[in-house]
Amino acid sequence: MLTYVSLTRSTYYYLKSHPKNTIRDDKLAALIKEIKAPKFQEEYGYRRVTGELHDNGYQVNHKRVLSIMRQYNLLSKKYNTRRRRYNSYRGTVGRIADRLIKRDFAADKPYQKIVTDITEIKYNGQQKAYVTAYVDLYSSEVLSFNVTKTPSLALVVDPLLELSNIDNAIIHSDQGFHYQKPVFLRALDRLNLRQSMSRKATPLDNAPIESFFHILKVNVVYDKNYESFDKFRSEINDFIYYYNNRRRKEKLHGLSPVKYRQLAMEIAN
Repeated sequence: MLTYVSLTRSTYYYLKSHPKNTIRDDKLAALIKEIKAPKFQEEYGYRRVTGELHDNGYQVNHKRVLSIMRQYNLLSKKYNTRRRRYNSYRGTVGRIADRLIKRDFAADKPYQKIVTDITEIKYNGQQKAYVTAYVDLYSSEVLSFNVTKTPSLALVVDPLLELSNIDNAIIHSDQGFHYQKPVFLRALDRLNLRQSMSRKATPLDNAPIESFFHILKVNVVYDKNYESFDKFRSEINDFIYYYNNRRRKEKLHGLSPVKYRQLAMEIAN
């Protein structure tokens, strides 16, 4: 059976009774549809679909998967995401930290380098919400996050305090006013975390968190409507659980962030 999705009985027995290299195109297309059917997996591209097939023991070439997905109109929808970024910069209102990361987004182990930022999301047209996340650069795991109606200091401080089991990590952000405020700095000191900041108006200095927010919006915001803020926040909770525990990443050798981190810690021990 597939690791992340359940096959229908007919597909399962078809795969058992047919040699892997003789599966018909239409049957392979049906299997791909099943892989993409679960919540949030409709975004799966041909490489993730190929990984799911490999987990099922079907060693189909990724080029054939791409061809079938094109033929049967199964490729993921593309979105134009060139929108105005949320800007929390208010000038120098506190301490500006050194740029420790310097676009070196590689990490040797879990909990070594963590990036964070805030994004403003408009859901249901014009209703605003603010999302922050703390993402581990080693595994891309979302370690903590918060969703609020206003960009208060609690938006960033509350999830920071959830990192109490992490010691001496670098916390990298932009120069937004939240990250300069004494309450944020005191939390860093209390947790023995080191602060790093991007240069002013330089999003590429924090590219990994921008990438995560793009994935979040594709899955939770675009073409979706919510009855209330609570429903919207619940959907983000569901997506981040899926992202951490089930969404495979090519750079993690096809593993989810949590599985990759767990494997690294098992090897280290």
